[in-house]
Amino acid sequence: REGEVQITVSGHNLMTYFVDVPIEETEHFIGVSTYEYDDEEDGIANPTEELNLTVQITNLGTEVPEGELTAVLTPALPFLEVIAGDFQAEVAPEPGESIPANFEVQIGGAFKHNNQAAFNLEVTIGEETWNSSVSFVVEGPQMEFFDLSWAENPLAPGELAELRITLSNSGTKGSGVLNAILFSNTSSIEIPEELSGFEVIEPEESGESNGTFTV
Repeated sequence: REGEVQITVSGHNLMTYFVDVPIEETEHFIGVSTYEYDDEEDGIANPTEELNLTVQITNLGTEVPEGELTAVLTPALPFLEVIAGDFQAEVAPEPGESIPANFEVQIGGAFKHNNQAAFNLEVTIGEETWNSSVSFVVEGPQMEFFDLSWAENPLAPGELAELRITLSNSGTKGSGVLNAILFSNTSSIEIPEELSGFEVIEPEESGESNGTFTV
């Protein structure tokens, strides 16, 4: 739609700046209007899940571009994968109309809780290309260091020491059973026993490692 939008720029110790930006209708623009996804579970996107993502590709212009429509979905962030990301249609939709495009995507296990998963959609007809995007919130576990306890004596130069680590879950989903690797950022400290595991840690709870790490 034609009209104007006002952009305001402000900041600490800065004079506020206002500018009106005119918006004009264009003959040709094909892009995303709405979307929905199905995880076949609780309707909430979680790490490690595969989602069936349905995007409404809409003609936001005033004319219909001539030619076959092709659309390609790609991940915009790390830890996201597109399993099936190609779509074709013989013709573009009429102005204001949409056609559904079905894609399959996967949220990686390392994707952070409460972050936006973003995907880019590129639509091409003939020599014209339009870009738009889809994004939604991912909810899951968020594991954080909480505490450590030494089995006997704390670490001393030239000696080995065993410790257990406690993690907390600040996310909204249980963690599942975890395997953990402890590594050192200090060249003078080695970790002979670097592997241990954790049982399921529910949201807002903490859990201690099953075994000890040796440093």
